[in-house]
Amino acid sequence: MNELVACLRTAGGDYDDVEVKSAAGGLPQSLASTLSALANHPGGGTIILGLDEATGFRPVQLADPQALKQGLAHKARSFSPPVQLTISDAEVDGAPVIVARVHECDPSAKPCRITA
Repeated sequence: MNELVACLRTAGGDYDDVEVKSAAGGLPQSLASTLSALANHPGGGTIILGLDEATGFRPVQLADPQALKQGLAHKARSFSPPVQLTISDAEVDGAPVIVARVHECDPSAKPCRITA
């Protein structure tokens, strides 16, 4: 995780398969479009909740990490077909972050779209 964050800091922005969201105030509104984009992207991608791109990818305080993970999983089920995630906890600069690996949607089921 630290190596990926170092690369993001050096690049000064996200990659096409890595999206960083602060999530300090809860799940971001843009999460649905990010899930869709990564599920339709060849190879899928990664979402990191708990880093602020505007401050050089520094950690932010996450009020309720468990609620964020549950909300992320709930949002993933609102797609057709459902977005497949692997959600894990990690640390950046000693602070907790949430890492969601978004698996690529089966090509025969693309495009993956929100239904709810």
